[in-house]
Amino acid sequence: MIVSVIEALNTKKKKIVMDNGLMFALYNGEVRRYKLEEGTMLSDERYEEILETILKKRARERMMYLLKGGDYTEHQIRQKLRQGFYPEEAIEEALCFGRQYHYLDDCRYARIYAEQKAARLSRRMLSLKLSEKGIAREIIDSTLEKLETGEEDALDALIHKKNIDFSGLTWQERQKICAYFMRKGFAYENILKKINEITGIDYLT
Repeated sequence: MIVSVIEALNTKKKKIVMDNGLMFALYNGEVRRYKLEEGTMLSDERYEEILETILKKRARERMMYLLKGGDYTEHQIRQKLRQGFYPEEAIEEALCFGRQYHYLDDCRYARIYAEQKAARLSRRMLSLKLSEKGIAREIIDSTLEKLETGEEDALDALIHKKNIDFSGLTWQERQKICAYFMRKGFAYENILKKINEITGIDYLT
């Protein structure tokens, strides 16, 4: 492989771009140690040495540092490591380490997230949020099936939290309230039914 570009990321680190598209970051001292310069050849053996002795270890350490600040999904960790220009081999080994020792557990993440958000988000919105975090569909479906808080309970809890006075609502006020709950993922018909229960007025007819 040939070094195509060496670009400073900050005062301490540089991004190395190879002619085959491979990218990784090293500290300035490491760049000098391996005599990396634009246009020079990096043998497969030399790259494997860098990968095994520096990049894989550093990717794992970066993952552990991130997890100290809170829970992450595998997808989120993968994205963070890619942003740090870790090669895929280093990322995969870090993720494998995280799964092996249960530092990473998408099932646990999904369960905790759903339990914490169930009181104010609909099942549809919970599903969307978990999907955006990279949780697999089968894990999302299994998590929501086991969730004790139902759709109606979540809507009740959110209405109670907002402390809305439904007496004497104008049409515009009712639509504004419905729009708010719809943004949380609740169906329009279910929202109107709940308002009907509270006010005794059938807004569906």
